[in-house]
Amino acid sequence: MNKSNRIALGAMFLAVMLVLGYIESLIPLGVPGIKLGLANSVLLLSLYWLGVPFSFTLMLSKVFLSGYLFANPNAMLYSLAGGVLSMLGMILVVYLIKGVSPLGAAITGAVLHNVGQIGVAMWQLRTGKLLYYMAILMLAGIVMGFITGNVCKQLLRYLPKNRRERFFKTADDKKSPAI
Repeated sequence: MNKSNRIALGAMFLAVMLVLGYIESLIPLGVPGIKLGLANSVLLLSLYWLGVPFSFTLMLSKVFLSGYLFANPNAMLYSLAGGVLSMLGMILVVYLIKGVSPLGAAITGAVLHNVGQIGVAMWQLRTGKLLYYMAILMLAGIVMGFITGNVCKQLLRYLPKNRRERFFKTADDKKSPAI
């Protein structure tokens, strides 16, 4: 894929992530800190399709643009901490641990995103008393990660053949993980 196509695809991914993030902000789930995280399925797809540096840039762009457009600097800090921790976890699972499906990568990302946000809250409030809330958010992260992982799994069917073969089992290769 040439550079122009990568930039165009990245811009499309970013636009979709921003729209999904905005839609999620309109859906009240009743528990502070819990979101659907649908934009993370696009980010995970980008990680498989465009690689680490490009996807990390997309995550940072989404955090700052979403914060600027729909939130405030304080919310941006929570989103940044969660986003960086989530990306690092997904990178580790996708590129370094063989055999983990997109479902496992999405759950890892969702749980670590919540860990990052609780970490910022404990730092800002200078208290460790929020650790009890970590269990609630981790459970939510597992459920939401399962959902976003399944969305990503369906989207991975559109991955270019050379990228698909790198990560997933084909009919001829029984050693790599299945989608």
